[in-house]
Amino acid sequence: MRSLLLSFLLVSACLLPAAAETIHLKNGRSILADSVREANGHIEYQIGDDTYAVAKASVDHIDTGGAPPRAGGSTVKDAVPISTPNEDISRSAEVADKLIRDGHVDEQAIAAVEKIGSNELSAAAYFVAARFEYQQGSRDSARRYLERGLSFRPDDAAILDLYVATLIKLGRAKEAVAYGERATRVAPNFSDRTADAVRAWKRSLELRPDANVRAALERAERESSAERSFTESDTSHFNFHYEGGQTSDQLRHQIVEALETHYNELVGELGITPRDSISVSLYTNQAYFDVTQAPAWSAALNDGKLRIPVEGLTGVTSSLSQVLKHELAHSFIREITRNRCPAWLNEGIAQEVEARSTSSYRSRLAR
Repeated sequence: MRSLLLSFLLVSACLLPAAAETIHLKNGRSILADSVREANGHIEYQIGDDTYAVAKASVDHIDTGGAPPRAGGSTVKDAVPISTPNEDISRSAEVADKLIRDGHVDEQAIAAVEKIGSNELSAAAYFVAARFEYQQGSRDSARRYLERGLSFRPDDAAILDLYVATLIKLGRAKEAVAYGERATRVAPNFSDRTADAVRAWKRSLELRPDANVRAALERAERESSAERSFTESDTSHFNFHYEGGQTSDQLRHQIVEALETHYNELVGELGITPRDSISVSLYTNQAYFDVTQAPAWSAALNDGKLRIPVEGLTGVTSSLSQVLKHELAHSFIREITRNRCPAWLNEGIAQEVEARSTSSYRSRLAR
């Protein structure tokens, strides 16, 4: 879940020091610096707020992207339990078998793909090369390929995810936070790992107070408490959470049918199919308002998950069907706009596809 990944990054950014660079001198000594640059025949380096310089002629080589060692010889970045992202990128299958030859990335093959002039294909080529290097442990090479890939598709979620993982492995978690935020914004994935998110946010707050993290934690804890005894079930497009004693099989079946119908309609009307399953939680009225803190007039809510109060309902009325389509439309709009749609436009489009008539307000609107 990208929102969980971002939570982890906030924790990691507090735990990890800034990326270090090691200057290896010809006399056998080494200098660990926060940053290094060449200027006027010297190698200037910064440690904290102070800047120093050594003659370029005295430097043997410079290692970049390291991190200060911990006791026992391992580095902080080695302790980061980040798994390799398994998302793929559009059109990567078209170029994958052309780029890796004899266990190496074929640079000429990448150049040939880039000459085609397709941003999508070029991004796919650099992504495939980066993923290969990442899996081989060549994280700095992976970083360079990913930066080139992002120049062609700066908002591709798969490239961003792998770039974030690569930066973490290089000990550069603070840099990774911005890219993690972008990945979450352009393609939020609200799969259900609330317990993991709660643990990550708690650890983040122990390290550094943050109002946004605290608000997210409080909401996740309310959700976790309300859904502790919930049952889960999946359909082709939705992941449902509900308390069996509060929702009848008949009501759930009708809600599933209505949502699947609206899903197919929205695919046709808006021209896009969401990449991930959409999470739906069915609540008692009290649990709904406890979790969402929504105003009393709210009939449902979409905050990345569809949250629906169903207490007292025996079936899907035409009014509830309209509400379901309206809230579901928000998920499609987020996908289309990569979560960058202004709230007023998002709400207006949802009302438009809901097709609710304003005829009852005609006289007031005329006045």
